[in-house]
Amino acid sequence: MTTLNKKASAIFMDIVKFCDSSEEGHVKFKKDNGFMPLSVELLYKSNAYNMYSFAHYYEQNGDLVPDPDMCFLQNRENPSLIYPATFQNAIAYTEAAEIDETGNAIVLNARQMKDLASFANIWMLNIYEQQIKGGATV
Repeated sequence: MTTLNKKASAIFMDIVKFCDSSEEGHVKFKKDNGFMPLSVELLYKSNAYNMYSFAHYYEQNGDLVPDPDMCFLQNRENPSLIYPATFQNAIAYTEAAEIDETGNAIVLNARQMKDLASFANIWMLNIYEQQIKGGATV
């Protein structure tokens, strides 16, 4: 399974700390700089993995449209191991991994997971630079 790189994993772990400490299980990072807010939500906990959603949304004709929405699996035993599971935007949906009924991760498509990890490594750096660095409102 392909994981996020060390820098992206560190950013991910810093962000989910806010989500984990939230009573609602989700947070929204806003910064008045023209970029879309980042919504982060703990979707699921299994015995081995936590599943988080990271998403930017815009509104179109009254509907929220993901741009993008990615789900990640975080290894509960080793939290620095983060695997990209899904990617969704207005025109595409990709599923590279899922959690099975026993709570373990299953890779559905290793090549897609590698591609998603490559995108997520860059996206996490952008999230940090655009919304976390210098203080975003939670």
